[in-house]
Formats: sequence, C-alpha cells, structure tokens
Amino acid sequence: MCIHLPVWKAYQTYSDGSVVEWTGDAGSDQPASVTKVAPGGGHNAGDHHAVSHQAQSNWVQSSAALISWLALVLAIVSIAVVSRRRASKL
Repeated sequence: MCIHLPVWKAYQTYSDGSVVEWTGDAGSDQPASVTKVAPGGGHNAGDHHAVSHQAQSNWVQSSAALISWLALVLAIVSIAVVSRRRASKL
C-alpha cells in the first residue's frame, strides 16, 4: 500500500522584499510542510469538534432569535411613540 504525503510548498515574503522558499526536503534548512494522513479512525475522528460545532451553532441560532425579537419589540415601541406624537399634534 502506497501512502501519499501531501507536500505544501510555502513562500514567505518579508517587508524588505526578500523571499524564503520553504520547499526543501525533510531535514533541510527550509523544509516544505508535509501532512501525514493515517488510515482508519474516520468515524471517530473529530467527534469533539462536531459536538463543539453543534453547541456553537445552537448558541448562534439562539442569539439570532433573541436579537430578532428585540428588534421587533423596538420597532413596535417606535411606531407607538411616533403615533402618539402625531396624535398629540393634531
């Protein structure tokens, strides 16, 4: 079985215009980043992230609903205030 290791070549540019190429082999002065992919474990991998993402998603939805309700109440109060001011001027 052949395992493919993705190599990520990176080019770091400094404010003085100099560029460092991180494209070398492992063990060199400027090695490229290599991602090692292990077989198996896909069904359990990242479960803690899924739970965290779900909790974050619920929090975002709850916050959005609360802000929407507050905006609706503010709009109704504003309409009532404007209506009273117009009625008192007549």
